[in-house]
Amino acid sequence: MDNGKHTVLTINQNWHVTFEHPETQKLHTIAMGVPGNFALDLAAAGIIRKDEIMPADSSEKIRLFEKVSKWVCRTTFDAPQMENPVLIFKGIDTVAEISLNGSILGRTENMFISYEFDVAGKLLAKDNVLEVVIIDPVRHAETMELDALAYWTPFDSFTNYIRRSRCLMSWDNAPRLLTGGLWRGVELVEKSAFRFEDCYIYTRNVSKDLQTANVGVHFFVEFPEEKRNTLTGKITFSFEGKEVFTHKFDVTRHYYTFHNFELTSPQLWWPRGYGKANLYDVDFELFEDGKLLTRKTMRCGVRFVTFNYSDIISNDGTGEFIFHCNYQKIYCRGTNWKPIDAIFSRITPERLREALDLAVECNCNMVRVWGGGIYEEQTFFDYCDEQGLAVWQDFMMACEFPLQSEENQKIMAHEAKTVIKELRNHPSLFLWCGDNEVDKGVFRPVRFPDAVLPSDNIITRKILPEQIKRFDPFRFYLPSSPYVCDALARDRESDYQEKAPSLHLYVDHKLYHDCLRKYPARLLAETGPIGFSAFSETAGIVDAEKERLKRLWNAPAPLSNPPGCGHQSDIYFTLCIGKIKAALKYEFDREFAPGDVDIFAPALNLTVAEVFKDAIEYYRMNKWQRTGVLWWSLLDMWPMMFNYSVVDSEMKKKLPFHWIKQSQQDICLMCD
Repeated sequence: MDNGKHTVLTINQNWHVTFEHPETQKLHTIAMGVPGNFALDLAAAGIIRKDEIMPADSSEKIRLFEKVSKWVCRTTFDAPQMENPVLIFKGIDTVAEISLNGSILGRTENMFISYEFDVAGKLLAKDNVLEVVIIDPVRHAETMELDALAYWTPFDSFTNYIRRSRCLMSWDNAPRLLTGGLWRGVELVEKSAFRFEDCYIYTRNVSKDLQTANVGVHFFVEFPEEKRNTLTGKITFSFEGKEVFTHKFDVTRHYYTFHNFELTSPQLWWPRGYGKANLYDVDFELFEDGKLLTRKTMRCGVRFVTFNYSDIISNDGTGEFIFHCNYQKIYCRGTNWKPIDAIFSRITPERLREALDLAVECNCNMVRVWGGGIYEEQTFFDYCDEQGLAVWQDFMMACEFPLQSEENQKIMAHEAKTVIKELRNHPSLFLWCGDNEVDKGVFRPVRFPDAVLPSDNIITRKILPEQIKRFDPFRFYLPSSPYVCDALARDRESDYQEKAPSLHLYVDHKLYHDCLRKYPARLLAETGPIGFSAFSETAGIVDAEKERLKRLWNAPAPLSNPPGCGHQSDIYFTLCIGKIKAALKYEFDREFAPGDVDIFAPALNLTVAEVFKDAIEYYRMNKWQRTGVLWWSLLDMWPMMFNYSVVDSEMKKKLPFHWIKQSQQDICLMCD
């Protein structure tokens, strides 16, 4: 009865996948994990080795299986008798056709959202055959109309043409994995005839003396038409088990908005370091003649957040980029969040909490969910709610100019609506952000003509804000990170960083100290060393790449990093080695040998730690002229000798973690 719907059956068992081997043309049928990834299935079946899924030095072995044109996934299940059955796929990677007992239910084309299919009248008591045919995402992308503005900075241009996690197409912090699978689970759900849907709880305002709060609720009540005008409803707010507010109403329609519930002496939600992260329990209940028909229970936080930013920091220093919560200025001490495993199906609630514990341990009060990864599950946001970790949430676009077609506008509008409605009730969610580093890409004339401006991006300037206004109007939106206005974009000859209100600050190591002080950005939404990064202290991770390190230590430096070069390529690795050697020479005035890992690894980590310390402490010492640093980044998503994270994939802290922890203490004495 609780929530008006319940899972009747989890359909994660007894799956098999059939495919044609791209080299031998032999047809294989192997066991398939759900949630899972075909790469894991190939390794479990002995078709590839486990160490070939995410190899340190090449993506070629697993890249072979990108050539599989389709993966036919099947399972059978028995179904109990039920009313209003719905089949839910929580995550499909990516383009698929779904059928039940030979009847097509629908198609999917977006990895980031769940898909729900009404299967009333389509289920058998025994031996239902469920089939999901997943096709090659590259082939799907090639069916799209070519868009001359569509551009993806790092690697394969087809990425723009498919709604799939950007980091899995190759990145410096993730392997190339283009196989696919059912990366989140499958459920058969029975929907009750009586239920609450689309519940939205929001804080309209808090009085300046913090003694009253105005809270609104918006929701849909499902009931049989013959029950109209016979039902009553009740909404109850409770704090620590004690009822503090109740509202009763007659059920005469389906949609309801109560815009002004007044809570006296509210227990406010605060980010870490500013107060307790207080949470209310909210019950939505439906009755007939005093009998409880259904209940939906939620948690909410009462807080009044505002966000102010300027287009430009003027020459006289006027301009802002700042959050307020309950009329308090919030100084952001935080990190950037990538998926904690490159194979997303292996991310468990327990591991999510373990990773977020690290953010709390190093004294963060904000995490920015990076637009190159995934939208995290409720477990992530529940933890942030409980711990007072504010969340800056990117939409999933990164380093690209997205398709502007009407078709993609519809796809993005649906994705945004789905994600907004799923996450909007979390008090930790402070900000929606359109993307990662798309505005910034306008400043490269080799990519865009002068006539193209940030405001020409229909997706981030029109589609996404429209969906937020419709479904989460009490939360703020930033078009891009870093945000670049048209005025800055028009002046292509000058350095936009000299006037931008926020930055992703990455400059040559020798220049970092001076640029940190030169640029007036109020908040650094990303920063850290560039070209070299923190070294893992886990022996197994280091040993896997030692021979590669020796082989490439004195290799000639490539002229550039060509498309397709993620960390797995020798070209990218050689570039990193060059940057490491240059930074260590600059800091220690000596040469290091590749065999001296025990010597140069601590030296490298000290150098990396000093960059983070410089940024965090300089900004804190100039608080409120500066309003925060979100450093890049917390956790490696796959085993790497060195990468731009301060905790490796085995959850072992690298040395910079400890320096950041010290610099981010609530009370910290610093000298300049």
